[in-house]
Amino acid sequence: AATLRCLPKITLPTLVVAYTGDNAVFSCDTDAIYETSPAKDKKIVRVDGDHLGLPTREAPNGGREAALRHVTEWLRERFPAR
Repeated sequence: AATLRCLPKITLPTLVVAYTGDNAVFSCDTDAIYETSPAKDKKIVRVDGDHLGLPTREAPNGGREAALRHVTEWLRERFPAR
């Protein structure tokens, strides 16, 4: 993927959601994405779950709902309802 090559051109607010049991996008990858982002407003959150947020042995409840809460909260902080 060309994420790290293209990311320096993106200065919009950035939220990186990293699943702790992801076997396709590893924590070193999400860390690099976060660190490479030039956005002044950026945040990384780590949520239990596999690549799709589904349960793992270490996280039997998965993390889809937690990820949704993080995304929702992040969006509400930046785009409050009128």
